[in-house]
Amino acid sequence: MLEPLQLPAFNILEKMYLDRLIKKSELEEFESLLQPHQKATNADGSTILDHAVIEHNLLAASKLYNNITFEGLGALLEIEGTITKQFHLSIWFLQLPSNCFR
Repeated sequence: MLEPLQLPAFNILEKMYLDRLIKKSELEEFESLLQPHQKATNADGSTILDHAVIEHNLLAASKLYNNITFEGLGALLEIEGTITKQFHLSIWFLQLPSNCFR
């Protein structure tokens, strides 16, 4: 039986579980373990994995920062500014209902 640290995907799975930021280099390493059918792409050319990790990293960043600029968020998430604004608005919208009922 393999020890947890010997599993090829242990580091990224641990970061997902603990809500820690995942770097692009770690994502590329994990993506190399995937089968071709697991690398499906969206209409914009990004993969489903990229989208999922961006959402995960937004959640992880929201636990670290209360206030951050779009440029800072884009740098932290290693994504372009326009994409950052789209995801920021999505996260803001998801948080809105909890703020309305206080």
